[in-house]
Amino acid sequence: MNEVTKQKISDLLKTLAIILISFVAAMLIGAIFVVILGKSPLETYKQLILSPFTNMGNFGTIIRNMIPLSLVAIGVAFAGKCGLSNLGGDGQFLMGALAMILVSTTIGKHLGWMSIIVGMLLGTVFGAVCGGFAGWLKAKFKVSEIITVLMLNYIVEYFIAYLDHGPMLKAGSSTPQTESIAEYERIPRIFEGTMFSYSILIVLVCILLYWIVMQKTTFGYKIRVLGGSVKAAQYGGVDPEKYYTKVMAISGAFAGFAGVVEVCSFAYCVQDGICNSYGFNGVLIALLGFYHPVGILLAAFFFSVLNVGGNVMQITCAVPTTFVSMLKGLMVLFILLGLSAKLKKKFRPSKKQACEDLKESVKSTVETTVKMKEREAV
Repeated sequence: MNEVTKQKISDLLKTLAIILISFVAAMLIGAIFVVILGKSPLETYKQLILSPFTNMGNFGTIIRNMIPLSLVAIGVAFAGKCGLSNLGGDGQFLMGALAMILVSTTIGKHLGWMSIIVGMLLGTVFGAVCGGFAGWLKAKFKVSEIITVLMLNYIVEYFIAYLDHGPMLKAGSSTPQTESIAEYERIPRIFEGTMFSYSILIVLVCILLYWIVMQKTTFGYKIRVLGGSVKAAQYGGVDPEKYYTKVMAISGAFAGFAGVVEVCSFAYCVQDGICNSYGFNGVLIALLGFYHPVGILLAAFFFSVLNVGGNVMQITCAVPTTFVSMLKGLMVLFILLGLSAKLKKKFRPSKKQACEDLKESVKSTVETTVKMKEREAV
């Protein structure tokens, strides 16, 4: 086993240790809040973590929640690898969902089952436009992509709300929602009576595509170089302006695609609450998964378990589901702190090395001073 392999294994073990410690720390702090509420921490965590696995229906719901979370997180990871932050997953997701409804209600009856493909393509384009616009502003005018996508979130959300309450309101509906898609536009379930659909295969394909692009293509290599150092990327001939627009467009495309999959698999229409904070959770999942394909899948599965278990916990233990959001935030916070300490330790020189560097610096300064005086004397 060479030194490079040993170093990789060592880094992996340290990262896993940070994740485990962060999980335990978040759970301990959460337990304090549960005690303050006058509830049992053991019973609360039992319902939160174990109840989702008690029956096939709950497990299907885990997979159902995992699908959009994973797709949005892949998009966030694309941006993260380039040193960008895509916090606009909610707006891009909604634009993708809207695209599928537009296809279904206009030309869907003429296309038949092909409307799913057209809807996926259009939804991907809608999401890419939202993300790409933020990337273009970043590249052209140095506008923070974070601010741009957050503002776009509000614009899209209110625009969708307007359509749900007015022009696209389902006829005879007492709640704000669009017309439902046709039966032939719906992705079937693997197990009847559950939320376990064939959309999980789409997620696996997207994860594989993400890994191939990042690890096996020149485009992915340039993204990683740009994310590591802008100056190094420019020295290597990579134009940041071009890549910012492309990468943010790809990131938005995955979120828009997630919106289409959500409509075709579960929601069947666009209504209030369809997004369910997938954009924000996608950011946390990408960070928790360290932008790694396997890490993203595991983090999305874990978050889905918490979401499903949180609903059971609220019913059985009377602990609000906002407790789950607090746990997620604490875990990510502790992981970031752990990684920060790890990097600081990695790049902090030892005392011996620091002394040697200081000696070399003093020696070089003295030699330079002596040479300058000799030149002045001459």
